[in-house]
Amino acid sequence: MPRPLFDSEYLYGFHDPGGEHIMLEQGIPGWVLITKAVGSDRSDRSGDDFSGFSNRGLGVMVRLNNGYGGVGTIPHPHHYDDFAQRCANYVNASPGARIWIIGNEPNHPIEWPGADWNWNASPPRPQSTKKRGEPITPAAYARCYRQVREAIHAVPGHEKDLVLVAAVAPWNPLTTYPGNENGDWVQYFRDMLEELGPRACDGITLHAYSHGTDPELIRSERRVGDKRFSRYNWDFRSYRDFMHAIPYDMRRLPVFITEANQGDEPWRDENTGWVKAAYGEINHWNENNSQKIRSLILYRWPRIDQWYIEGKSGVLEDFRQALTFEYKWAIANEQDESGLWQRLQDIEQRLAALQPQIDETAGMAATLAGDEAKLLELGRELDDVGMLAASLQTLDDELGELERRLADTSAPRPGPPAALPRPDILDITLDLPQRAKERWETRTETQIRRIVLHHTVTGTDALPEHLAQVHVGQGKPGIAYHFLVTGDGVIYATQPLTNIVRQIMSSDANAEINADSIAVALAGDFRANRNVEPSDEQRHAAAHLIAWLISSRGLGSRVDQIVFGRSELGEAVTSPGDQWLRGVRYKNRLLADIRTALETQADSVDSQELLRLRMYVADLEAEIIRLRTSADQVEPLQEELDALQTTIQELTARIETLQSQPAHRTEGGARPNIIDVVDTLPSHPDLPPYQHRSQPITTIVIHHTDTPKNFTVERIAHYHVFGADSRKDPWPGIGYHYVISADGSIYQTQRHETHSYHVGAANGYSLGVSLIGRFLRTGYDRKPQPAADQLPTQAQMNSTARLVAWLLQELQLDGSQHVVGHKELSATACPGDQWLQGVRWKDALLERIQARGGDKALTFYLLFWDHGDQWAKADWRNARDYIAHFRPTVGFSLEDALQAQHVLIIGGENGVSGGDAALLRAAGVDVHRLAGADEAETKALLDELVANNTPWPGAPPIATAPPPSAEPEPDAWTIPDDFMAPPPLETQPSPAKIMVETGLFPPPLENDSAPQEAE
Repeated sequence: MPRPLFDSEYLYGFHDPGGEHIMLEQGIPGWVLITKAVGSDRSDRSGDDFSGFSNRGLGVMVRLNNGYGGVGTIPHPHHYDDFAQRCANYVNASPGARIWIIGNEPNHPIEWPGADWNWNASPPRPQSTKKRGEPITPAAYARCYRQVREAIHAVPGHEKDLVLVAAVAPWNPLTTYPGNENGDWVQYFRDMLEELGPRACDGITLHAYSHGTDPELIRSERRVGDKRFSRYNWDFRSYRDFMHAIPYDMRRLPVFITEANQGDEPWRDENTGWVKAAYGEINHWNENNSQKIRSLILYRWPRIDQWYIEGKSGVLEDFRQALTFEYKWAIANEQDESGLWQRLQDIEQRLAALQPQIDETAGMAATLAGDEAKLLELGRELDDVGMLAASLQTLDDELGELERRLADTSAPRPGPPAALPRPDILDITLDLPQRAKERWETRTETQIRRIVLHHTVTGTDALPEHLAQVHVGQGKPGIAYHFLVTGDGVIYATQPLTNIVRQIMSSDANAEINADSIAVALAGDFRANRNVEPSDEQRHAAAHLIAWLISSRGLGSRVDQIVFGRSELGEAVTSPGDQWLRGVRYKNRLLADIRTALETQADSVDSQELLRLRMYVADLEAEIIRLRTSADQVEPLQEELDALQTTIQELTARIETLQSQPAHRTEGGARPNIIDVVDTLPSHPDLPPYQHRSQPITTIVIHHTDTPKNFTVERIAHYHVFGADSRKDPWPGIGYHYVISADGSIYQTQRHETHSYHVGAANGYSLGVSLIGRFLRTGYDRKPQPAADQLPTQAQMNSTARLVAWLLQELQLDGSQHVVGHKELSATACPGDQWLQGVRWKDALLERIQARGGDKALTFYLLFWDHGDQWAKADWRNARDYIAHFRPTVGFSLEDALQAQHVLIIGGENGVSGGDAALLRAAGVDVHRLAGADEAETKALLDELVANNTPWPGAPPIATAPPPSAEPEPDAWTIPDDFMAPPPLETQPSPAKIMVETGLFPPPLENDSAPQEAE
């Protein structure tokens, strides 16, 4: 059954549809990520239906792009309002999805609007001063995201959707702006989030890659070779650089890794263990950190660029083995609704019992009377019914805590005050390098008596991983600090307090000091010749850490008898620096900060307790309101079931309404979403431009590009402009007026008035519409093509039908006789050898065009049953060969089936009922049913239809294409597969590859290249 957000509780997933069956076969409904170019036409109200994924329990994420390549992942700033409205329109028209990503890698110039760069230059640079594009700064992206988020949340039913920020491209220093002159990608990420803040952001996406197929690279500690960025990871753990950069007040937001692969090279078709290691790494992060990563999506499934996974059995075996671990980000042990109701009632009773004590506590009544709207803003995650049980458990625990604290406030308070609140500490104790066999000695925490300060004798941005590697290299079992405080105030827990680290080593007499002390290191070099001390941010963070340790461990009130520098304990060392006791004497400032923290706590403990109680009660009240709202969703179930019992008369009326709709459609329909790239494509610098046409347009010519499906518009245009061989000369520009990619994106590439080259003698009166692909049984290498490559994708067919129907309307052309294939006008194989024979995809295309124009409905619909969480899963798998052979329209919708001439129902009447079949017949549909005694027999019946070439029982065999009279030959429009154009925009090298190969980054620093500690 779908979850309220149409999300998944599992980590697993694929970028792009096609591989979800692997997860479903193992009972793991993971994620599917779909990317769409929606454009910025605010009048475009089209969308897509994702319920086919969400109804099967799969998590659905949809990335909304303005366009790809030079179109811009988000548009120019003056179109932000239009883009926001277009996204809202798309969301409103797209059932089955409630998680939306806005754009992609905005710090990469390849995603800027108007950009066209030379990626072979060193360093990469725009093709001209006019082709730099509009840089997307953090402030610009935040402004666009904020407008889109508000527009989506204004759509009824989508108020609680998750609108996620785009992932930032790691290792890309090409986007600079004031305050980030080096192009630091992690700073870009943090600046982007700080521009938004926690109240204007629903969640975060990341990209994570390794530089190779070795599974060891998942946990590799290699660093970026450029000294400006040497603190950042070079491999998969680059995701941690981003996680650690998330502002503290945004660390409750959900995080999703939406692209992961082996880096610059294609997936190696081997079970290397890389996939298992990657999912294990993210699961380890989730087990040890409060901010969870909810997905790790592998890039990508289909064969539309070099990083495809489809058909690579070694990678898929690795993925299937990873599925056996069933890694989840969500909390398990959920209860059923009746149990939740009972617990909710228990909680309300306990809250009522506490009310008299609450009323006696000063000021609490005002808190309880707080603004309900403000309360309802707290915690988006409780809107997920799947998290209801976990939230109730948390609420239960908090009530227990509230009871204890209320008792405390009414009782005398002998002894020291309660412990200070724990500061923000990043626990990485399990992640740091250590020796395989040697371990630190251990102690009980009751032995702790003092705290010893150190400095690292490094830069203030030293990473704990580097320091740990140095200490291991010095023969220690692991890092010799319990805590590390960086120059910007980040606190890392690096060893458990139960470990005795060797911080004082001059003699055996110091063993007692090691055994009873906590080692706190300040990142930095505070020796006399540096004349520096810790920054205020670093010192304040250290003071709060130490004050919390003193308070929580009960170490006493004499701070000067608890906190020592290492140099004060009998060793001839300077740590924590000459400036500790001399020069700036920063010990005095640190102790003063610690005393202030402790005294403030002691003086205000009662008010702090009251404040904490107010916060608890406010949270509890908000939780009760939201839980009651969630639980109320259970009550209407019976009413909803009753409402589904409709009569034959009502359905008949519904049929009549549905059948009347085509007759009332506007001929051709609305303008489809078209991405205009006319002015961004290359034109020949020396040839005169194409002429304006002198004849009216009377014909629309359908082409295929005769290329692999992953070719981009830019690559095709480069060949048309610059390619020259025995078949063609260079041309002024691309020959086609429209190009449609494998994912259904429509690109306008020439203006209608342009007399371009695409069909020979008919150029003067025709428009050229070309589908990217080579739709031939065999290629020009005489080798058979995969079946999936011999015909257009369904997305291409749908988009071509939308475009051509609209063009016929715009050009005032009446009838499908104005739509022809290239081969109908010239001696060529274009648009493929099954355009007029075999599958005859011209007929299928014309049917879709006519259906959009209102002439007639679909020819043939294959109808499967769907009962919510139960659906025709086995029949769907068993029908794959049938679907590939006959290419029917396929679905689960009775309403769609009513628009067809012929319907074949798969399965018995327990699936699609006899009543539904009768309704179809009453509407004039030719209905057939195929149902064996079991699913295996149904498959056998389907296979028999394929063997007989009959689409349904009793149907005449369909016409088959004769063998080609001769092997297809290339023509002037055929792009040689070895044509050396610039790399296509969608398969450009990664930022890391560009930076290394152009010499901007030196090779990465290996694990043993970390600076050695001078102590």
